[in-house]
Amino acid sequence: MASTSSASASDSSGNVAIEAKILDVCAKHPNGVPIDTICSELANVAVNDRLMAINRLLITEQMVVLQKKDGRCLYQLPAKKASSSVKVDLKNEEKAVLDLIADSGSMGIWNRDIRFKSSLPMLNVKKILETLESKKLIKSVKSSTTNKKVYLLIDQEPDDSVTGGAFFGDQGFEEEFSSLLKKLCLNYMEQKDTEAQQKAKDRVDKYFLSSATTAEIQKYLNELKVSTIKLSLRDVELIMDNLMYGGHVEKKIEGTSTMYHNPLMKKSTKLPGIVAVPCGVCPHIFRCRVGGAISPITCPYLTKWMNREEF
Repeated sequence: MASTSSASASDSSGNVAIEAKILDVCAKHPNGVPIDTICSELANVAVNDRLMAINRLLITEQMVVLQKKDGRCLYQLPAKKASSSVKVDLKNEEKAVLDLIADSGSMGIWNRDIRFKSSLPMLNVKKILETLESKKLIKSVKSSTTNKKVYLLIDQEPDDSVTGGAFFGDQGFEEEFSSLLKKLCLNYMEQKDTEAQQKAKDRVDKYFLSSATTAEIQKYLNELKVSTIKLSLRDVELIMDNLMYGGHVEKKIEGTSTMYHNPLMKKSTKLPGIVAVPCGVCPHIFRCRVGGAISPITCPYLTKWMNREEF
């Protein structure tokens, strides 16, 4: 009986140690860590024990799983847990505001919403936000839709719907940058086409050899370092889909991969005006409607594009 009790205690302490290691890995990656990294960090732990530990951490909400737009799953410490270690030196009102910001996640929260939810006077809210920013606990990001500041935890990456993604900067829609990426993508597909012509035995072989996955195009663009930020798979898919609508590439879903092919009937590589329209890479396209908060009638980016001389 004693030996059974001893074995149970040993198993329990072993489980706690595994969970602590997993939480350690998550703490090192505040923006989320893929399962592959957890597995490599805990390579000496049995697969079943590792999976059971991850399940226990998820059930007890000591860890959360995030589904990214590119389909990846990342494991992360909950926002409140990530910030709890720095709340010791904060006043109660500051802790309450920090919790509201943590709860907002990647979408962030506006100062008026903080005032409404905390019932604090706006003057107090502004002072608290300044204090938290000075302590490097939070940051502010300008929303691409409302042009107002929203507040996030310092290590929290804002959602694309907040920033507008890679195609929106401080001055709004980056039309030149968007056009440059489209041309680079067309150049890459041209290179694939040239290589296919040299290696292919027939038209079918050529068609498949000239294809590229979203991940391959992403790798190519990021290696060129044309942007100060790394382009995500979603950014690349927006660009390639825009080219597809213009008839420059063809798209096919094969299993879990998205493939782009040069069309069998070749078109001019000169980009027509419609391909440069901001709507093609706008993260708010599905919320855009006449009479809505986001509308094609009031959109400054679409208006600017329509008024171009070359159009």
